[in-house]
Amino acid sequence: MTGGDHHLALFNREAYHARNLTCGSRFQAFEAPHARLSGIRPIGTVTGVLTAEGFDSGWSAPFGGPDFVREPETVGNVVSLVDDLMDWARLNQWPSVRIRCKPAFYSRNETALQFALLNAGFWVETCDLNHHIDLAVLETFADYIVSLKREARKALLRSHREPFAFFEAIGDEEWERAYDVLETNRARKGRQLLLSREYVLRMRDTFPGDVHMFTVVHGLKRCAAALVYRVLPQRFLVVYWGDDATDLPCSPMNHLAYKLVQWGLEQGALTIDLGRSSKDGVADAGLVQFKQSVGARQSLRLDLVWRP
Repeated sequence: MTGGDHHLALFNREAYHARNLTCGSRFQAFEAPHARLSGIRPIGTVTGVLTAEGFDSGWSAPFGGPDFVREPETVGNVVSLVDDLMDWARLNQWPSVRIRCKPAFYSRNETALQFALLNAGFWVETCDLNHHIDLAVLETFADYIVSLKREARKALLRSHREPFAFFEAIGDEEWERAYDVLETNRARKGRQLLLSREYVLRMRDTFPGDVHMFTVVHGLKRCAAALVYRVLPQRFLVVYWGDDATDLPCSPMNHLAYKLVQWGLEQGALTIDLGRSSKDGVADAGLVQFKQSVGARQSLRLDLVWRP
């Protein structure tokens, strides 16, 4: 790839895919010739995994899709990149092309990209509801608190009365104990974490500074945790979060959300992606309500597919 991979989202980097490839699959990076040479500068890159079933950008990840060097890119160059990708797919007789699109708030190119894909013959395979907290509109943490509805501010006040403490995990032992909280949370709901303990630690070591684990304690009890990825320089994604606090006076999740916002502002983040709020086209009403109570906005996350 020309120009390096500094513009690539974490889920589109070769190092990420190296952790997820299976037998019969291989990493594929594509730069459209017209886009790469237009204006004598790189325009963007599409990466993913090629299998017998076709090309998948966003393989084993929440999302993928093209990454553009500039924001915003011209609509013409976005369309050109998609057209060249499709020419390449036809030339190589790929059975299908699947683009797991980023939610539109990730960049000012995402809407133009979806426009180009849909008009190139892609169709919507899945449509999920997604929530994120927009930090770009905040100057201080106080602005965030003011933006919350009355009940959310009252919940924050209640959490301040409890001996909650928030810190980032350092070292394998703290990471494992935080993972235990997430695992217990899922088990209580009859589910299990898709990412194993070993996988999470390998991701931390593969992407130092981009993979974070946070913990909330109540007194001496670890009661909540969050696994957070820096997907792009100013874009963070909460991969997992949850609590183990059935016996506490109030939920630590509000405190965890507020502290993640405070941390994100300190990091210069523009957004904190709280992830999907639906499954199989059905919204999780309780999850939607909680995310909106901590100031999250909703958007769509689309998986688009093309077949010749």
